[in-house]
Amino acid sequence: MTQIALGECHPFEAAGRQFLYLVPSAAVFALDETSAAVVDALRGGRLAPPDLFARLAERFDPRAVEASLTELAGARVILPVEPALPVPAPEPAPNIIPLKPIPLSTLVVNVTNRCNLSCAYCYEYGEDKITEPTAGGMPKLMSEETARASVDFMIERSGSSPVVRLTFFGGETLLNFAVLEKTIPYARRRAAEAGKRVEFSLTTNGTLL
Repeated sequence: MTQIALGECHPFEAAGRQFLYLVPSAAVFALDETSAAVVDALRGGRLAPPDLFARLAERFDPRAVEASLTELAGARVILPVEPALPVPAPEPAPNIIPLKPIPLSTLVVNVTNRCNLSCAYCYEYGEDKITEPTAGGMPKLMSEETARASVDFMIERSGSSPVVRLTFFGGETLLNFAVLEKTIPYARRRAAEAGKRVEFSLTTNGTLL
């Protein structure tokens, strides 16, 4: 027997009344008492119509329930569904550990959290900023030692990949130009020693060029 179920919708209450938000059409419906009871009954899962009528019989006239079902079906709040067939339990998935580590191909290095601008749309400095650049006493500029260690890490974890990519990010990356100046030749030398090619990119607002 065909069953009925709720479509993609979200019941909610406002000002003491029951409403329904229908996702596909972005429509909002005000529910009367009967329709609210139908929706509430189906929130527990799909039901065959006779079971739904039986569940609501003590509170509502069958004709009112039938009218609500017709209206809700017309708005695609409720949908007909076929009963689910029993599905055999799946075989447990084997816990397979990768035989080889995944090589690192790109490393993003945050060389500074400072910026010479404060753009309103920026996630760092705008009204909706998610961090405070000076919080926690953290240094505002990455040191040359940390940048070199980052390059070493990238080379060591790149596996057999012939190309590695180093991306400088911030803040405004060019505020730490001294570290970029030292890190780029160091990365080229380390990559050459490992028989690799290194490519560079950076994010900048361009004002310091």
